[in-house]
Amino acid sequence: MPAPDATLGWMRDGEAFVLAHIAALDDEGLTGPSRLPGWSRAHVVGHLARNANALGNLLRWARTGVVSPMYTSVAQRADGIEEAAAQAPDALRADVVAASERLLATMGTLPPEAWDAPIRTARGRAITAEEVPWRRVR
Repeated sequence: MPAPDATLGWMRDGEAFVLAHIAALDDEGLTGPSRLPGWSRAHVVGHLARNANALGNLLRWARTGVVSPMYTSVAQRADGIEEAAAQAPDALRADVVAASERLLATMGTLPPEAWDAPIRTARGRAITAEEVPWRRVR
């Protein structure tokens, strides 16, 4: 199957929208509380960065057939978010931008046949790579 162009377009637009809002936050705004209990906005941004890396793992799996789960464990996911959130604000901003760019680049070079490749979400649900851009949009 070819790349899911409509969903990729939504994802690119969403990435640009969110990254622009992150860039517009001053340091206090970035590190301030979020609406998620126990998470600062830095945690949310750290989650976005680590999620981009995790979805890249799934695309690598789709491309190569070598099992590459999103995260090695629930603890690894949580630790990655905490580590990202603890970065200095400018480092966190750069981290989320770089993670987004890597994910978009990986999607842009995924061969057509890889979009149909079976992979599994972090919760073990069987999907194809075609769902990865939608998962990012959500």
